[in-house]
Amino acid sequence: MKDEHLSAEALRAENAELRGLVEQLRAQVATLEQEGRALRETTTRDRRIIEGLPILVYLFDIVDAQSVYANRNVAELAGYSPEEIKAMGADVLTTLVPAEDLGGFMRNFERLRRAADGEVIEREYRIRKRDGTHRRLLDRVVVYSRDPGGAPRVVLGSVQDVTEQREAEAALARAKALVEHALDGIAVLDPAGNVLHANEAFTEMVAPGERVAGSAIWRWLAPGPAGLSEAQAESLFRREESWSGRVDFQRADGRSWTARVDAIALDRQATAGAATAIFLRDITAEIASESERITLQAQVIEAQASALRELGTPLIPIADEVLAMPLVGAIDEARAQRIIEVLLGGITAQQAAVAILDITGVRAPGAYASDGLVRAARAARLLGAEVVLTGVGPEAARTLIELGADLSGIVTQGSFQSGIAYALGRRRRGVRPTPADERSASDRGRLST
Repeated sequence: MKDEHLSAEALRAENAELRGLVEQLRAQVATLEQEGRALRETTTRDRRIIEGLPILVYLFDIVDAQSVYANRNVAELAGYSPEEIKAMGADVLTTLVPAEDLGGFMRNFERLRRAADGEVIEREYRIRKRDGTHRRLLDRVVVYSRDPGGAPRVVLGSVQDVTEQREAEAALARAKALVEHALDGIAVLDPAGNVLHANEAFTEMVAPGERVAGSAIWRWLAPGPAGLSEAQAESLFRREESWSGRVDFQRADGRSWTARVDAIALDRQATAGAATAIFLRDITAEIASESERITLQAQVIEAQASALRELGTPLIPIADEVLAMPLVGAIDEARAQRIIEVLLGGITAQQAAVAILDITGVRAPGAYASDGLVRAARAARLLGAEVVLTGVGPEAARTLIELGADLSGIVTQGSFQSGIAYALGRRRRGVRPTPADERSASDRGRLST
């Protein structure tokens, strides 16, 4: 009985131990199941992250030269699905990489075969899309796994499309070259008016041989009406979105020069104030040339005006003591005064007894012409000469009467020829004007229509 009792006790102990082992196994299984679920969730999350990355992530077998894995972004870069990429096999490189870029691509493979763990190798190349266009890619690669001999077998790479970035960089380089080699001075000022950057032309204009970066623009402004004060310059650069005008500058040696200035605010939305781009063009020589041109033009105009005045008041000697002045065109106040001056000068110089004023070519004489003729006659009488007015047609006669012109002391003849004949007849008779002649001339000077 005693042995049977011991045998039952042993069985119960063994059963209890087995139940404990079962519970441990169940706990381990539950833990493994929980870890498995967590692993699956992590794997799913990581896959979603990789698939959602804005860059191409891939695994590539450099021994067999074929794709092992590529996330979905490959379709955006090359227009192919990962399945199509994998199906290309060994032809994937020749299909996607242009022949002129393939040599450099393969040389990078040689670098990868010698790469240490964790060493990042960068390469940039173009890829040919399904539609035949090209994109420029930046590829960063590390060793992912090695063969039993320790040589790299599979590499992990990330590819970023840098096409727009490289195009922007090229455009920026071209713009920079244009600015640096421009003939105009170009500078960027901070909101306080300090020079942040200046091209070579700007430096040569404002301060040859000096460093201009960090200096305030008004340091080089010249005193005087065309210069800007510090307060004006600061107000201009802080408040105006754009401004153009002439400004005088002064170099260290005291020489002043004038610039055409164009200022443009670069970013009016900036909270700390906008930077300003200014463009300078030295117009000193241009201004001097323009001034000389204006002076020369004024001289030419004056010479032309003088010549026209002479042509407009021609004084022709007809015979001894007889002068004639044929007038053409309109007579304004200045020309009327000129007629009197030339007539009196000619009478004095020629000791003329008769002066013929022919108005055949004068448009309807106005107040200035009528007054000028009257004053000319009176002045000529004071010098002992007689004035004969010829070429008075019906329209001119009507105008003179309507204006109330006092033609007393002026002999009138119908034509220039009759006026000459009258003057020569007076000369042959040796007749000089007398008070009686003046009264007679006054009677003859009464015009009628």
